[in-house]
Amino acid sequence: MNKHTAILGVLGLTVLETHSGIMSTKAHVRMTEEDLDKIEAHLEANDVSGLNTQITNLTTTVSENTASLGSINSAIASAFETNGLELPEGTSAADAIATLSTKCKEYGEKTNTHSFIKNDGKDNETLLEGYMDPNAEHNQLLTKLFS
Repeated sequence: MNKHTAILGVLGLTVLETHSGIMSTKAHVRMTEEDLDKIEAHLEANDVSGLNTQITNLTTTVSENTASLGSINSAIASAFETNGLELPEGTSAADAIATLSTKCKEYGEKTNTHSFIKNDGKDNETLLEGYMDPNAEHNQLLTKLFS
């Protein structure tokens, strides 16, 4: 059983031979030039110098995406509140947008959202100076307030 398996993995070796000197009681490891060449080749094959840059870039991307998702979720919650809709907990952004799209379509298909004055193209005799009808309900508002 190898005692230092993690070190063996880093060095790319299968066995570490320990030696004891005549005067020393502590075991030590000796490496030949072949062992050093194996280590060098293993380290070159597993070069990870570009990973730090990649990790930094991905961390930046994740933080930007998290901020963007937060603002999207805030906008969706605001849109639901403005339209008097309930946003169920755990609803995905895509589902929420689909719900809002359906609500927009419903608003667009409504025909009674504006009140237009009927105009048949003829001057009405009740108009004042040709454009104001004093009997129209919206023109009676001030009369009702001040009477």
